[in-house]
Amino acid sequence: MPECFCPEELGGACYFEPVTAESSDWMPTHEHFPRSKREGGHRDLDNTVLAHRLCNRIDYSISSGPPYAKDLARVKAARERAIQDNI
Repeated sequence: MPECFCPEELGGACYFEPVTAESSDWMPTHEHFPRSKREGGHRDLDNTVLAHRLCNRIDYSISSGPPYAKDLARVKAARERAIQDNI
């Protein structure tokens, strides 16, 4: 995972929300790293890191082409909410 998009105001790469029945942007998901699944990477201990659900989706979009402007807008909105909550 080259980049984490979780706002520092929430805790950045170290912040994860609990896994619940309702998926959240900041819940932990499995990320094939350093070798992606598309490149033949397996779900092994040596090829696994935790990634936020939204960061995983943005990373996939960056490397594969689907638009991700709406996902970046979600990151911006989360940052703004976190700033408001901490004021």
